[in-house]
Amino acid sequence: MNRQTLFFTFFCCITSCVYAASAVPVRQLMDEGKYKEAADRGHAEAFPYVIQTRIDNYAPDEAREYIEKWRSALKKAKKPEPEDIADLEERVLLLANQMNRIEDIPVIARYDVSVDDFNNAVKSANGSVNQGLQFINNTIPFYLNSNSRQVFWTEPDTKGVHRLFMAGLLDDGSRDEAIDLTQYVGDGDIMAPFMMEDGETLYFAANKDKDGLGGYDIFMTRADGDGGFYEPSNVGMPYNSPANDMLYVIDENNNIGWWATDRFTGADSVSIMVFVPNANRKNLEVDDEEKPSRAKIDDIAMTIPDGFAIDAARAKIPKPTTVGIINKDSEPPFAISLGDGRIITSYEQLSNHDSVDAVNDILEARDFMNDIETQLTALRLTYAKGNKNVKNDILQLETELERQRNYIKTYTNRLIRLESVSR
Repeated sequence: MNRQTLFFTFFCCITSCVYAASAVPVRQLMDEGKYKEAADRGHAEAFPYVIQTRIDNYAPDEAREYIEKWRSALKKAKKPEPEDIADLEERVLLLANQMNRIEDIPVIARYDVSVDDFNNAVKSANGSVNQGLQFINNTIPFYLNSNSRQVFWTEPDTKGVHRLFMAGLLDDGSRDEAIDLTQYVGDGDIMAPFMMEDGETLYFAANKDKDGLGGYDIFMTRADGDGGFYEPSNVGMPYNSPANDMLYVIDENNNIGWWATDRFTGADSVSIMVFVPNANRKNLEVDDEEKPSRAKIDDIAMTIPDGFAIDAARAKIPKPTTVGIINKDSEPPFAISLGDGRIITSYEQLSNHDSVDAVNDILEARDFMNDIETQLTALRLTYAKGNKNVKNDILQLETELERQRNYIKTYTNRLIRLESVSR
């Protein structure tokens, strides 16, 4: 199994499966009613909230209606139009366009997990060369590509906006000179790159000012054959929503896909959606009355066509095995490449005590990186939800993360030298 990239890990937390969407809080409904009443009376300040709720409810026609009412209220009050109107109009137009191209996919499972479980599941596998499907703590599968000669990752610029980078992967696991892909993928904070097995199709999540429905959206681009990539496109619905959507991964061997979203859950938890990809995109009919519900995935049962073998599809969802398990409480707890085809997976393979110390240093740095990644995931989600006060904390953790990466390179090179001398 050939998986991606710069040791970016993907997960599917195996917990109790929940199929019904979360209920809307009564307080929220009361507030929405008050704002709508105020907007209907012509109070200009109420319109942005009402329009946003129409976007969140996948009702572009109603959103357009309230935009026009907002303009009328502003004109009557002799007030200038704020920039918010143009921004909301763009989002409503994109929403309407996306509603006309909702992919018809079977969503076979939804796993709701707490933010803590979500964060604990997203672990860095830096330095690991195990190929294909792995498990963390016997339950959480992820994929990485041990054979790829290119790696992808994100780093913040001076403004704290994450950019996408690519580099060649050297034999010792270190990176070649980085190439900034911003000129190809555009603006916006970028997360979670994932390269398909073809080595050309790249998915990532971005929080863009334009071309996004809201929060992080999933985008796709392809290599252009000249070292760059074509202009990315929004993958559309049902994958994207006015909430945060990210971490799109396809297991081509089992024909299973995943993505993560907080559209149902808000701040406290995250949903992992499992689906069966189409060989060729097939959209719902334009006049399908179920479009809003299918876009939101109110009920995954609605996505299952007649005669679809859902039990057989769910049987392909990866389950823990005794092969390739990464579990700190059992052997083998690590996999370290020496760059010459040898992979160290146990202390018994080491030739001297200094090598044991080097491995311990690598594992300690990896553990520290895992803790940092967990904190970063939580802070980035907080940032995406509008709390900009965590920006400096994110930057400090990312600086420490890069320092640990450099430590791992140093310790790995030391181990390579020690084991090469012993041969």
